Parts: sequence; structure tokens; C-alpha cells
Amino acid sequence: MAKKGTRKAKAKAKARSSIPASNVECADSPFRIAYPNHVGSRTQSPEAVTTKLLPDEVGSSCEVQPQETWDELMGYRTVQVAGEEFHVGDFIFVNHPGVAYDGEHGNGHTTRFWIARILEIRARDSENVYIRVYWAYWPEELPGGRKAHQPMAELVLSNHMDVINAMTVAGIAKVQHWLEDDDEENPIGLFWRQNYIFQDQRLSVSHQVSMAPTRPMLNHPVLVQPIKEHCWCRGPQNPDKMLVYCNNKQCECWLHEECLVRYRLQKAYKRIEAEEMFEAVASGQRRPKRKKRSEDEPWSGMLEATLKQGASNKPLRIIIRDIRGNKSKKVKTAKMTATNALSTRSWEEPVTCLFCGETIE
Repeated sequence: MAKKGTRKAKAKAKARSSIPASNVECADSPFRIAYPNHVGSRTQSPEAVTTKLLPDEVGSSCEVQPQETWDELMGYRTVQVAGEEFHVGDFIFVNHPGVAYDGEHGNGHTTRFWIARILEIRARDSENVYIRVYWAYWPEELPGGRKAHQPMAELVLSNHMDVINAMTVAGIAKVQHWLEDDDEENPIGLFWRQNYIFQDQRLSVSHQVSMAPTRPMLNHPVLVQPIKEHCWCRGPQNPDKMLVYCNNKQCECWLHEECLVRYRLQKAYKRIEAEEMFEAVASGQRRPKRKKRSEDEPWSGMLEATLKQGASNKPLRIIIRDIRGNKSKKVKTAKMTATNALSTRSWEEPVTCLFCGETIE
């Protein structure tokens, strides 16, 4: 695997289909991308925008500067760096000043690198090889940070374009495009499903799917499809968390595990509050003063719950625990009454669809 800094590569002449990037003293790029009325680059600050502009993949305009020098370079379909071959369309790990390459790309090491997708490869010779890329961002690098539906392996592919020196490439990045099809397995490893619109500083509301170009160009065909929404919260799926299917033929919806658990916690909290109020009034006692609770999750510090996968032919269950450690007292539930003295009390509740109300088997 290639290492950061000075690297050796074959200087043997290749056909136009491939170019080897050889040892160079400086891995900087003399090129930059200019956007109209916008300043910013991941690697360097662009100079003033000229009048000659070309449209990029999502409809904005951009230009490779200096344009005449870029046009003089020969285009290639692949590039070799330290014996490893990279193709147009590949995702790559990119070294940068803030990372020290140690030969590892996985198991927590991936976030040390920048990640990009190769759009075009151009070169003057084996010592002057440049790659035009779209940057992929970790969600925490973007405005708003990482959302609840974004697992640690999720990237956001942007239309933020740069031209980098081939010698900054650290290795191939295996990044899957997750289309969220019903019959598609959840992604394993790094993946992306959403775009970041660099010019507007916002996330797209739909997939922007780049079709593999047959030749290097600034315009790439785009297939647009919506990001899937699930459950009554109309939120995206986190592939690291469970989605529960309602098999009622009139419903057949997918529900977030956390939404099902939250619904049961709300019901249990209101029921326990009402029961304890009734018992206090019936016994003539003053109701104990409650701690100030969150309006969003008033059960916090009082109740916890988890969804339990039932055995074969048994329905799902939600296990609710009263974590206050109160003295022995009965807790009425929809299905049963549980009593546990001086310990955390727990009981089971059925899992019901948030739309149709049917029990989910």
C-alpha cells in the first residue's frame, strides 16, 4: 500500500489508457476549481473566477483554472500509484497535512483520510499527473453535524470539486452506493446515499446518482431518486438499527425500532403517573413531589425499554424497566402484572403498529 510523502512508481511508458505517477518532490496541484460568486476549496483558495464557465454535475457552473494548461494535458482512464491502479469512478483515500499514514485504512483509521471520487485523470508526463475529484465528507464535517440516522460508516458525496496531485492518493476506498431498495441488503463498510450541494451549503433531498462516464468530462449524466422515508416520523433509516415490518396486508409499512419503543414508553409513563396519582388520592396521602423532567422524554431516569426479538412463531415484545428502585408495588400493564421487591421492575408490552394498531408478530 502506498505511503504518504515521497513514493516510487514505475516510470515505464504506458498506453493512453493508463499513466504511472512517478516519484516527485512536491505533491501540490497547480490547478483549482472556480465557482461563480463562491469561494472555497478543500485544498486551497481559488483565484478570481473568469468568464468562461462549464456546468458541473448538479447544474452549477465551474471552471478548472488555469484552463489553457488543463486543456493541454492528455486524458487517461487509469493511473498507477506505487503499483496500485486507480480508475475513473473509483473512490480513493487522500493524504493531507493533518494525517500521518500508517498503512491502515480500516478499524477506525478511515476518518484520518479525506475521501474522494475520481472524475477525470490528466497528465503531462509521469511526474505531472492530476486527478479531478468530487469530495466525500464525513457528516460531522458538514453544517448540522452527524444526524441520528447516519451511522459511523456513512459518507456524504458532494459536488465539491478539486484537482489533486496523484501522489497524494493513499489507496483505494471501498465505498458502496446504498440505494435503499426493499430487496437490498444493508450496506457493509463505508457507504453513501445523499449528496451535499457545495454551492448552497445544503444536503440534497434526493439521491444524485452519477452514471459512469464513457469519457472524461465535466458533465456527467444524473439519475435522481428520492431518499426513502419510513415510519410515522417520516425519517430515514439508520442501517445500524432495526426496522420493523407490519405484515398487515392493509398496512405493510416499515417502522423504526426507536419510534416503537418511544411510543410504549409514553404509554407506560402516562399509565404509571395516573395510577400513582389515584393511589395517593385513595389513601389520603400527599402525592410525592416529582423531579423536574424533560418535556420531550419525561420518563427519562424513570423508565427504560428495549425491543426483544421473539423466538420462532413468537411475536416481538418491548421490555420496559422501572429503574427508580422503589419499594415493592404492583405495576399494571396491558397484558400482565409484575411485582419485584426493592429491585428494578420489568414487564413486557406488545409491539403494535403505529399506523394500523395491529400487533406485530
